[in-house]
Amino acid sequence: MNSLQTLSFVRIFHLKDEEILRCSPNLRTLKCICQPLSVDWGAYRYPNLDFLTQLESLKMIFQSSFKGEFAAINFPVNIKKLTLSKIGLPWENMSIIGTLPNLENLKLVSDAFEGRRWKANDDEFKKLKFLKLDSLKLIKWNASSDDFPRLRRLVVRNCYYLEEIPSDLGYIPTLEMIKVHSCANRVNGSARRIQEEQLEIGNLDLKVIVSGSYW
Repeated sequence: MNSLQTLSFVRIFHLKDEEILRCSPNLRTLKCICQPLSVDWGAYRYPNLDFLTQLESLKMIFQSSFKGEFAAINFPVNIKKLTLSKIGLPWENMSIIGTLPNLENLKLVSDAFEGRRWKANDDEFKKLKFLKLDSLKLIKWNASSDDFPRLRRLVVRNCYYLEEIPSDLGYIPTLEMIKVHSCANRVNGSARRIQEEQLEIGNLDLKVIVSGSYW
């Protein structure tokens, strides 16, 4: 257990499950299904995995969202690849993830975050190269090229309520691709406008792929 580096299909439903993981401090890849852990009568918290100091890839699927103290969530600081599903965090708490210093790949799926608006901050996601938004109820996304300075690929899927992709993202110098699938026509249109704006200033490298539409 001490030398184990990859672990998948793990359920973290009880405090003892978290304790068992402490027997594998050298994990580099972990895929798990979680739920809030009962620490006392009527008191719950998220699984705390910050003791996995070697962890680089983490996929967490939650069976139920948590309405407690979100600031208590801790992710291993060396995470490079993170996938979250159904955790139900408010967008206002994105800094919990955005300040991870080595994060390069982020996938937010199926209500990983809740709320109507995400206002990005330019002091976060300094190394992020890949961002996927999939099946979120997000409506307004406020972001600029300074917020994701190293982003290469952006994928937006099944975000039926999203109004548009921020046009300023097209000015990220490293951006290579925007891929949109099964979103509203207004989102599709915003992606095409970004490509047109970039073509007008001579940027021939940005590839935009649009497929399907919700309405």
